[in-house]
Amino acid sequence: MFSQIKLLFLFIFSLTIISPNISSATYDVVRVPGDFESIQAAINYACDNDLHKVKIAPGTYNESFGISCGIHVRGSGIDRTIIDGTQCPNCFLPPFLTIGRNDGNGTVPPFIPASSSLEESARLSHLTITQSDRPTTEVRTIAVNVLWSNNDRIDHIKITGFSNGIESDRSDNLTLDHNIYQGLDDADFSQGILFNEFGTFVVPGVPPFLGELAFAAKPFTVGHNVHHNIITDATRGMSVTNVRNSRVHHNIIKRVQRGIRIRMGADSSIHSNVIAHVGPQFAQPGEVAPQDQKAGISIESVAGVTIRNNFISDVSSDTQSENDDSRVGPAIRYTQTFIAFDTDLLGFGPNTDTQVHHNIFFGVEDDIYFNTPHPDDPNQGPSDGGDNEAFRNLFIPRHH
Repeated sequence: MFSQIKLLFLFIFSLTIISPNISSATYDVVRVPGDFESIQAAINYACDNDLHKVKIAPGTYNESFGISCGIHVRGSGIDRTIIDGTQCPNCFLPPFLTIGRNDGNGTVPPFIPASSSLEESARLSHLTITQSDRPTTEVRTIAVNVLWSNNDRIDHIKITGFSNGIESDRSDNLTLDHNIYQGLDDADFSQGILFNEFGTFVVPGVPPFLGELAFAAKPFTVGHNVHHNIITDATRGMSVTNVRNSRVHHNIIKRVQRGIRIRMGADSSIHSNVIAHVGPQFAQPGEVAPQDQKAGISIESVAGVTIRNNFISDVSSDTQSENDDSRVGPAIRYTQTFIAFDTDLLGFGPNTDTQVHHNIFFGVEDDIYFNTPHPDDPNQGPSDGGDNEAFRNLFIPRHH
């Protein structure tokens, strides 16, 4: 009997030597700093051992990290767990945090095959991401980049001090909810949430930073759900490019140059959002905004998109602009995306089969405005391709 107890004791003792995180593994949780001082080390351990959660205690952590497996990285709450890039040597180079394809240290490889999308199901939640001492260079920093991934969720995150908040490239079925992005006021160009902004056109072997120079190997990403986010003090609230079967709803966007831009999208809906205080006063200093910029919602070369039940208020015009289209501050602006002369090749034609209904437009220069082809801009084609409907919208114009 004694020998059996002794053997059992030795077996348990050997397990504690082999795996210092055995207590965490038992509960499927790796803790920072309880089990690992580094967040990236905790993530790598969880991925290697098929665990499902990394829990980060309250405090400030000066590091970047990448998630390359289907785990949940959870902080202890907004403004309690703070990921600060100020003292991180590589944090001024985008992206800061990554979900999807990375080398296990948060670094995105320079060449990624276009067919290498991951079945991630990763989640990042309940923390603050900041750069308390933002770099003065013109490098645009990205707080979180979702790359070549699927079924991920980012929620209850606060982002400050970054040029771009959350950016998704070549990823499907991404849910973004209950996040806060505070832009850079008028100090620099900043954007809250972006889909396929720099990875719009990607071919095998072409790095993502070439972005729109290459033809799309994956013309659409699908299944996104963006809801209950707050975006303030940015040049652009959201830019949704090359998406299909997606929803943007119940978000608050205010003090921006443009609220939501959807371009080259299809079969999606933008509904139940509040977009307020939009206009050229939120442009980068010295910047003359192009004619498609100032609007509550900008629609560019889309098909089958529905815009309903939104409240859009206080969209101002640019009286200093020499462009007639730029002078107008509409709630909804129809335009055609860039490289319109390549429509036969890339299919970026005028807007078709859209519905704009049951919206409230309060204190705007115009309710729905169609840009006209500009004689000095060969890239700007017609914005109305037919079968675009607008009905039952309430328009209360701005009083001068």
